[in-house]
Amino acid sequence: MAMTRYDKKRMYFSIYMLYKNSDTTLEEIGMKYNLTKQRVWQIVRMCKLGHSDYYKGLKVYNEVCKKVKEKYPEMHNDVLRGWLRENGIRLIKSKNGSEISTSNNELG
Repeated sequence: MAMTRYDKKRMYFSIYMLYKNSDTTLEEIGMKYNLTKQRVWQIVRMCKLGHSDYYKGLKVYNEVCKKVKEKYPEMHNDVLRGWLRENGIRLIKSKNGSEISTSNNELG
């Protein structure tokens, strides 16, 4: 049976609270919920932007992403990363030290 949006919202909130209020790693949370570490991080980021509400965070992210792409088409990734940092969102670093940003196509 597919999860409803309400079920997902409850799960995302639980994931965020577990991440925020414990020393549980992203990998451990992922194992508990059968999600990848990257997906858990996406959920945590959107919950942070939405003040614990994944869907509000996703809406804000998508709105900002659209505006940034329109205004700065050649450098929208750099501008978006700066906006995320300004909003207290830690970015994941790759092995070579560059920051990894998740495309909004991977979110949902």
